Amino acid sequence: MDLKILEVEMEKAELDKARAEVVKMWKEVFWYPVVMAAGLLGAGAAAAIAIIKILE
Repeated sequence: MDLKILEVEMEKAELDKARAEVVKMWKEVFWYPVVMAAGLLGAGAAAAIAIIKILE
């Protein structure tokens, strides 16, 4: 009987680990486009400022 309980506990631990990985991946997938957009916006603003300073 103890072996069956141990197997169930191991499966539960594996599922908990898999859930934690899914949550981590979901957070990364959500924030990656936000970070990329912010970076592109900053780069565009810097390029616009540089062009304006050159043209003046």
